Amino acid sequence: MGDSAPEAVRDLTQAEAAAEFETLANNIPTLCWMARADGHIYWYNRRWYEYTGTSIETQEGWGWESVHDPEVLPSVVKRWRNALATGTALEMTFPLKGADGKFRPFLTRVVPIRDDGGTIVRWFGTNTDVESLQLAQQALQQRTTELETLYDSAPIGLALVSRDYRYVRINRELARVNGIPPEEHIGRTIREVLGNGSPTVEPIIDRVFATGEAVSNLEVSGQSPAEPGRIRHFLSGFYPIKDEGGSVQLVGGWVVEISERKAAEDRETLLAREVDHRAKNLLAVVQSIVQLTPGDDGPELKASVVGRIQALARAHSLLSDARWDGVDLGRLVEEELAPFGSAGSGRTQSEGPTITLRPAAAQSLALVLHELATNAAKYGALSDDKGRLRIEWRRAASDGKGVVEILWSESGGPVVRAPEKVGFGSSIIRASVERQLRGRVSLEWRPEGLLCLLSIPSVEVATAGDG
Repeated sequence: MGDSAPEAVRDLTQAEAAAEFETLANNIPTLCWMARADGHIYWYNRRWYEYTGTSIETQEGWGWESVHDPEVLPSVVKRWRNALATGTALEMTFPLKGADGKFRPFLTRVVPIRDDGGTIVRWFGTNTDVESLQLAQQALQQRTTELETLYDSAPIGLALVSRDYRYVRINRELARVNGIPPEEHIGRTIREVLGNGSPTVEPIIDRVFATGEAVSNLEVSGQSPAEPGRIRHFLSGFYPIKDEGGSVQLVGGWVVEISERKAAEDRETLLAREVDHRAKNLLAVVQSIVQLTPGDDGPELKASVVGRIQALARAHSLLSDARWDGVDLGRLVEEELAPFGSAGSGRTQSEGPTITLRPAAAQSLALVLHELATNAAKYGALSDDKGRLRIEWRRAASDGKGVVEILWSESGGPVVRAPEKVGFGSSIIRASVERQLRGRVSLEWRPEGLLCLLSIPSVEVATAGDG
């Protein structure tokens, strides 16, 4: 036997329908009410009374005005009377007072109910609590404002671009880097803004659109409209902006200029090479000192080597203090004569213009001054209490080229005789001046004291910024 036919749905009686509506209306979270055609409210649902803490006796008719904010009530009444007069639906948000005395915002909608002839027979209204929604909207607006402020004031460049490489959004920092106001970016392509720099960026944007994966820490170099002709360096990254379905709609980019960092790295590399070069040169000089110093007498050998290395060390200390930019010749003279106890005694005079020595020249002249002072302390003007030493330097010209002349003049000491053979000290002096500095050395062994004239091309001695 087959299944019986479904029982026909029975039409509800008027009483049943009213009861069903009453049950539904009283159990929904929305405040509901009904009014006659003239606006006289005759029914509220249970939720209205629970929220307002009122009763039908106080609310019927126009009693609802008691739960409205007095400041807003005039506008509510005006809108409600206009709806009654025109027969149009009403929608507005205004506060209603709860049983706890607090006002909360409610979205109110009122619609007319008409009979078959189109005549309004009653009005049906709902009031929906939107406090949480408004708080959420306010919080969202606050967060949006914070993000907008952060985006626009961030110290890194930020932008959003479309599939055809057009700027959709850009912050002030990236606009500053590009040298074009933010508003002049919008709608323009990267190629229109960056010119030759766009071929580097466009393939990366295509990759992010195609894969949906971010690309980070990419170094890009090139010119910008802000400073044409200057190569600048940037660290950049690109990331996808996806819709709810996971499709990439835009590509965001961030840019940090690292030109100063790159320049610092280049300077560091150059400095490391320079230090390596100078260290090798210094070691070569020390090796030559050790190898060429006569070694007949152990203690004397030790004293000679140590003295010459200390002379180099004093020059290096001066260079280090000046960050290897150069050494003042007068300062070098003072430092190299100090170990011999003549500085400030009145027996030694030094005079000359300010001349800043190149690092290599400072090292060479440190050895020369040390050898001359050592000889004077052993055999010349600094070997007794009567001798005098004068050191003068000046700028001069020789064969049409600038030279620096240094005159070492001894007097008043023991009678001087020319050495029978060229000593190691004289060899160091000539090697340092003639081979390393391309200068000339003149040694005159006068009875009253040694006279030594050093003539060195200015380009070998003085720094570019001197004179």
